[in-house]
Amino acid sequence: MNIYVKIAFVACTAIVGSFIGWQKSNIEILTIQYETVIFATVLSSDIDSSVEEKETSSHFFSEAILGWTLAPSFKNNLGFSISSRKQERGNIIFEFTSDSENIAKNNAKKFIKNLEYKLQKYNNLANTKFNILLDKPVITEKSPHKSFWTMGGGIAGFFFGLFAVELYIFLRRKK
Repeated sequence: MNIYVKIAFVACTAIVGSFIGWQKSNIEILTIQYETVIFATVLSSDIDSSVEEKETSSHFFSEAILGWTLAPSFKNNLGFSISSRKQERGNIIFEFTSDSENIAKNNAKKFIKNLEYKLQKYNNLANTKFNILLDKPVITEKSPHKSFWTMGGGIAGFFFGLFAVELYIFLRRKK
């Protein structure tokens, strides 16, 4: 097989892959989702503790809150999936997606209500004084990027073309 034929074949598969990725992005863009981000700061309100002890306890308690959001019972109470990550020491970012803006608002209220209930229950049982300072939920329209899908398709097509050429060369040598 001529080197120019190989290059042309790989280029064609990359172009076809890009076109398929672009088509996929057109389908995905029809389904707009709304991403909700809630920023939270965990605070210790214990009067008897020093500032340093409050900071340390808030840091470790924020880990417990991350654990709550991963628990199956917490997710079942919500009825939707949520991702959370710790930004720094006592700061947590909660994120989830919804199909409409109204659903996003309702899910944010539901999440905040469940989180505050869980915190109140924890404070009562453990005899602690933790609080969560929650910022107002930020809801943004989220649509997939066409360039991501197009480039991804092109890259996949490129590697598929390379694989096909090498497979063809391998099979010809076997004969």
